[in-house]
Amino acid sequence: MKLFRNHLISKVQLFTLLKNFEETCGVNYDIILFFYQVNHSKSITQGFALDELTEKNPDIVILSIDKDYEKEPLVSLLVARYNIEKAPTLIINDEKIEGFISTENIENYIN
Repeated sequence: MKLFRNHLISKVQLFTLLKNFEETCGVNYDIILFFYQVNHSKSITQGFALDELTEKNPDIVILSIDKDYEKEPLVSLLVARYNIEKAPTLIINDEKIEGFISTENIENYIN
């Protein structure tokens, strides 16, 4: 579990660094936060759609977060910040999309 927690913290640090880099340098990244639930069929399907998306667009940054992971306070902060109530939920370039969304529809939200 410590490895999982460290990996999660690294994801949040990367997200923070990318957002700061965007603000400081004026560079735009397509960043997707993927809030999922473990063993949840729609979350699993969304994960496959995101895999397909990254095959077509390797520059997209996708950070997957178990929305119910209670051992790391950073998860609770992100869940509260984006008002995550269900899974799957995507935050694409700061826009919230709840429920499953296809690869084609995700492409409408990226730069």
